[in-house]
Amino acid sequence: NYPVPGGCCNFIGNFEIDLANIRVKKLREGGDASQVTKIISPDGRFVAMIGNTSLSLMDVDSGNLREDIFDYPYVPSTEGNRRVGPIILWEHDSQALLAVTYTRESMFAHEELFITWRIPIDGSPVEQLNTFEGNPFSIVISPDQQYISYFKTIELNSGEKELYLARFDGTQDKVYIRDT
Repeated sequence: NYPVPGGCCNFIGNFEIDLANIRVKKLREGGDASQVTKIISPDGRFVAMIGNTSLSLMDVDSGNLREDIFDYPYVPSTEGNRRVGPIILWEHDSQALLAVTYTRESMFAHEELFITWRIPIDGSPVEQLNTFEGNPFSIVISPDQQYISYFKTIELNSGEKELYLARFDGTQDKVYIRDT
């Protein structure tokens, strides 16, 4: 989904781009396909297909689809018929995906839990890296994918918070700055 100059809502969705003839064709919306986000790997060999509750992986050359290689809870949004997260991105070397998921039970509590994962594409087991406690809507992953930052409320309804910096695997999790 990318905004197109001069357009609005007609230019949101999935498109087929013919690079040889420089033509763009909007694909039909509907069914479960509209609920899937697709992210191509940096090396162009795989497509991660992110659904409401699971991640599937397709090999671009063979079309081989490995369904449901990673499952996560469906976390409904309080706004409309949408879901919250997960955050999923490719490692730069295309050997694995990194993910941040949320727990449905704590999503709208005072301090929510969110979990970091590494999902190898070679079929190795998924690695749960760490469970964090803080505001999952404030998560930022560094460009080198080594670090994560997030806010944590110091005291409920006080407006006071701390900015945490940690490695994506949870090590070196410490307060970077306190806003009081």
